[in-house]
Amino acid sequence: QGFCQNLSTILSAGIPLSKALSLITETLSSHTFKINLQHAYNALQQGLTFHETLQETQLFSDQIIQMVAIGEEAGKLDDMLEKIAEIREQEIEQFVELLGQMLEPLIIGLLGLVVGSIVLAMYLPIVKLGMVV
Repeated sequence: QGFCQNLSTILSAGIPLSKALSLITETLSSHTFKINLQHAYNALQQGLTFHETLQETQLFSDQIIQMVAIGEEAGKLDDMLEKIAEIREQEIEQFVELLGQMLEPLIIGLLGLVVGSIVLAMYLPIVKLGMVV
């Protein structure tokens, strides 16, 4: 998501794709992503299209690569990258929401165990005292 958003912004400013890719590669913290994008940059310099270079990296899904290809063909790569970033952001939000929905019953169950243990720890001595008398 961040890669597509940043690349879209740089391209929108009128910077050529090869220079934009070089700039973004320098700012990445992920070593694997950086190495793959350097290979993509080299392939771009050798004349491959951007979507072909992304396909070689195997970092992106086929859907994203197809969207990049369409953006290249239409001459609207920056707009398409912006759209990809929006789609990825929505996917991440949906995943986080789903994860929250899945974890909610587990958290409630764990809280129930904690509260139950506390209640049991409080009343067990009282019950034992009642049995002694």
